[in-house]
Amino acid sequence: MKEKHLDLVRMVFDHQLIDANSVECGKVEDVELAGDAGELRVVGVLTGPGAAAGRLPHWLAKAARKIFGGRVTRVPWEEVYVITSQIKLKSRASELALAGSDRRAAEWLRKLPGAE
Repeated sequence: MKEKHLDLVRMVFDHQLIDANSVECGKVEDVELAGDAGELRVVGVLTGPGAAAGRLPHWLAKAARKIFGGRVTRVPWEEVYVITSQIKLKSRASELALAGSDRRAAEWLRKLPGAE
């Protein structure tokens, strides 16, 4: 993805990650930046329950990590193919170690009363 300027909040955060086979494989919870104050660049996106918990208040983050786990998966920015309302990746989810936590959490949530 070659952009001179990128509005991370509107174009990246909370967007669905889609792998090369068009399979949903997580959501962008955080981004990894490099550089100095004069010129920052995105070097990766973070997904997984540990990354999501990092956006919560401390007491709630601790509970979320205990329930859902603390796994954070980093996807190198070079893997981003195109940004639309979703973030399309160049590789399959399995090659990037994505979606395992999301599937387990979804299965757990489906078992709750009233979830269907």
